[in-house]
This record gives sequence, structure tokens and C-alpha cells, in this order.
Amino acid sequence: MKLEFVRVSDISALMFCQRYCYFNLIYRDVQPVEINAMREIYFSRRAGINNWTEWAKKRFFVLYGKSESTIDLFERAKKEFVYSEELYKFKSIETEVNLKREDIMLTGLLDEIVEVPEKLKKPLILSYKAPEDGVWYRDRIRLAAFCILLEDLFKCGDGFVYYCSGELRGVEISRKDKHAVIKAIERVNKLKKGFLPEKLESKKCKNCKYRSVCEEKGETFASKFL
Repeated sequence: MKLEFVRVSDISALMFCQRYCYFNLIYRDVQPVEINAMREIYFSRRAGINNWTEWAKKRFFVLYGKSESTIDLFERAKKEFVYSEELYKFKSIETEVNLKREDIMLTGLLDEIVEVPEKLKKPLILSYKAPEDGVWYRDRIRLAAFCILLEDLFKCGDGFVYYCSGELRGVEISRKDKHAVIKAIERVNKLKKGFLPEKLESKKCKNCKYRSVCEEKGETFASKFL
């Protein structure tokens, strides 16, 4: 199987649900959700722009269009977003960093590279709401993917997840995490070739945007071995 480039966002979708990733690769649905608006708020705040709320709103509407639904979405996100004082200890080196690594066919848009008080550079990714402890597994694997992408630029064995509910969590990346990224690249490539994953019922299905098409689509014998 010839490998194609895989995006870190595809890996994140795979960690959420293999079928969700499969349909996302087909339809590339770009309907915004709260985290998209929160990301614009975060970037505008980190850029040090005086009227950062208005600038974030303009950025968001340029990217996702201005309609009644996107206006409501942005206002909800603005109310929920919390900018933690912990972020002030980090110097922002660069935001929205495009990264690419041809040897493993991986590409991604990193939210931010920060400099910690020890003068070391670290990756930081944004996510929505924090778990009680630690980080969500798919956030861990997403961060591991960016650590792999950054290895040619600087030593990267850890990083941060900033949950827009106001929680900053540090994460140590293990070899096991990196292995999960490599396996995910292989799985996403199989999905791109048309392998339909086995259907698994879970509470995630209830509000999934691909629920109807997922229920219509059957399984193949090969899907059980994905």
C-alpha cells in the first residue's frame, strides 16, 4: 500500500471514532463548532491585539462565514472561553505553525510553539473541555504527532494541552504514544483506500453529524481486520 500524507486532524478524528474518520475523509465537513471559535479567540489574545475580541470575531467570520448560526456560536464560545493566568509564564514563539514530515507522510497545523521559563521550546495544542485529571487520549496522541513533526527543529519529548475551559496540562510523550501515531497513519491510509471500519455503537453516535449515513452504510468482511 502506497502511503499518502495524513493530517494530524485525521488522526484526532480516528481516535474519536474510526467510522467518523472514514466519513470525514469523504465529506470533509467544515461546519464550525465551539472549539473553532475559541481557537480564534486564543490566537487573537496571544497576539496581543488591543481589541482582541473583535479581531477574533472577524477572523472567525472570514473563515466560516457570517450567519445567524455562526454569530450565536461565536457568542457562546466567547462566554465559555477562559484565559488562564498560567499562560503568562509562556512566551509565544509562533502560532498556527504548518509542519510536514515526508519520511512518515505526516502533516499538521500546530496551534502554538511556546518558550517555557527554562528557555526551552514546547508545542501547545488547544482543546475544548478538560477531563478531571490528565488529558483526553486523543489529545495525548495529537500532541505526540506534533512532537514527531517537530523533531527536526528541536528536541521534543513533551508539551502542553490548553483546555479552553481554563486548564493547562503538561504531557510527557512516550514511545508508546509515538507508536500509536505511526499505527494511526497506517489506519488512516487504509480508510483512504476505501476500507470501511466495523460499526460500533456508543454514546458518541447520538449527536454525530454522520449518524444517518453511517447507519445506511454496511460493513465489509475486511472491515473487521482494520
